[in-house]
Amino acid sequence: LTTAVVQRFLNDEAQHGNLRTGGPLSAKSVKNLRVVLDVCCKRAVADGVLTANPVPETVYAHCRAKKLTMLSDNAQTKLEKWLFSDLSLNNAGIILALYTGMRLGEVCAVRWKGYDAASGTLHITQTVRRVTIDPSAEYGKRTKLVFSAAKTEASERSLYLPEVLQGLLTVQWERFRSLFGRAPNGEDFIIYSAVGGVLDPDHLSAYWRDVLLSLIHI
Repeated sequence: LTTAVVQRFLNDEAQHGNLRTGGPLSAKSVKNLRVVLDVCCKRAVADGVLTANPVPETVYAHCRAKKLTMLSDNAQTKLEKWLFSDLSLNNAGIILALYTGMRLGEVCAVRWKGYDAASGTLHITQTVRRVTIDPSAEYGKRTKLVFSAAKTEASERSLYLPEVLQGLLTVQWERFRSLFGRAPNGEDFIIYSAVGGVLDPDHLSAYWRDVLLSLIHI
């Protein structure tokens, strides 16, 4: 294992390594790969498998923090007015994310058993994401939704919901009962799809992007 081999691997991953989309990896992902390789090679040196660790001699693109674009007060007012004018299933998910700071994967994974109506608190323990299970499938890549523990230990948390969100959850509860002829149980999702199951976070993300684009023209 040489420095040139490791460098070529990192370069290839940077250009073609995204298993999800087939596109390039971000600089941060390449950096993370390099860190993992470094740990493995250090272990290999300690075990006598390698004579030297080639990773420190490799280079990678530096990570630059993305510049955040903040909504103006006027745009935020328009957005909130638009979202609350139509409490659709998608809009309910966006509102919950906006007012709590939850990731969309967390929004889509949260269940009624995590909500304590008496105290108005919502416990976040899981996230959901879509992953590729068969990138070589003949008719497009096969994917599925996978649930996992919250991203970090700090991500597992309890949030106190303001009155507006407690009201939103009441709407979601009553809507579920009206749509499906029963009250939701603890395993049912607070933010759900049109058939009462998990809402795809990728779908919600795409919807949110379209909302922001249309906001410009409101």
